[in-house]
Amino acid sequence: MYSDIAWKKGLSGAAALLQLRLLYGNFLKINALADKLAANENLTPAQRAAIEDERTLTRIGMLDNAAGVLGGIAEVMKYSAEEAGKVSRALALEATAALAGSVGAGANAAAMFNKAEGKLREGDAAFALSYTYVGNTYALASGTLGVDAVLYIVRWAAARGLIRLSETGLTWLIVGGGSRALPYVGWAITIVAFVSEGVVSWKDRTPIEKWVDSCCFGAHPAGRDADAEQKAYDEAVAKMAELALTQTDASPPKATKATKASYMKVTH
Repeated sequence: MYSDIAWKKGLSGAAALLQLRLLYGNFLKINALADKLAANENLTPAQRAAIEDERTLTRIGMLDNAAGVLGGIAEVMKYSAEEAGKVSRALALEATAALAGSVGAGANAAAMFNKAEGKLREGDAAFALSYTYVGNTYALASGTLGVDAVLYIVRWAAARGLIRLSETGLTWLIVGGGSRALPYVGWAITIVAFVSEGVVSWKDRTPIEKWVDSCCFGAHPAGRDADAEQKAYDEAVAKMAELALTQTDASPPKATKATKASYMKVTH
């Protein structure tokens, strides 16, 4: 029994440390982006908007990281409380962990909706819809974990003698199998959202990759004339320059091999 709890403590503690490291990295990143805005007075409005969008996503990421740190610490403390036989304290800490998970999933939902909005501005309805789907999944996970947190608070209040639960179906939902199943449902939805985000992000392409796909020699030519083709290329290069401005030492570019040459042309 002890070894099982020790393993759970270690896993939760490691998760909290990882989120703390990510929080620090995002803190460095958001400061580096602010320095770029201050140091480059000749940025175009589009370039400034790109940096501000990245700062917004970074702030949302910091909220997610902070929630992860809180949730991990709460889980470690919960296992210690369970070992000591302190039921009400364990329930309160479980509620804290569930609430932190709800906030983290909500932050991820906000980030996905932000990306969807950006894709709509670019005229990419397909990826806007994909990111919206991922955002909705995170939002569902957030709501499920939020309900879970409320149920743990009710159980905590009952354990402290603050309220009395009657023998009804609602009682089963709060203190029985319903409340014990809900956390697994919430985290299962979160995992689905996380995997979906990874797939969508992996399939998402840079502006240059999109231009290559739709140009006259691409896999899906758009049928543009020479002038329109040149304009589309220039717009893709400009967007790559905007993306390059959002990269910092704290967030190295995630360029594929196919786009590294384009980055070199734009940023040097």
